[in-house]
Amino acid sequence: MKYFDLIYDECLRINKILDSRYKSFSFLESSLYKIIYENEDHMLIFGYYPERYEYGKSMFLKGLMIQTANMNVESSLVQIVSFFKNDCKFFEEDKKKYSLDELLNYYDFYRLHYKNYPDWEFKYQKYLKEKYPW
Repeated sequence: MKYFDLIYDECLRINKILDSRYKSFSFLESSLYKIIYENEDHMLIFGYYPERYEYGKSMFLKGLMIQTANMNVESSLVQIVSFFKNDCKFFEEDKKKYSLDELLNYYDFYRLHYKNYPDWEFKYQKYLKEKYPW
């Protein structure tokens, strides 16, 4: 596999950061497109752009998705945090590219606030169906 060394190096980098910040995540799987870690409540899915890889350099981070025990789908953590900040009524589209630390700061915000909105997953799924009816 041509990019095995890139995937391995990125997994090591994420492992170190997650271990220093949370200690509760364990590695689940990796591919050219994503690297997945999980704990008892969440799966963190780090998405990548394999078409932008340069051999011998690093992987290009696309974003961070989250999947909870109650949701069958992966959802953008940036969109979920925006949804919380807008009182679970809507989220604002954000096309900015974030660093790994910035995305983990979004996860910290999510962890602090998701219990304040006990039915947020239902509202989020409803909003997605209204926004994207296809």
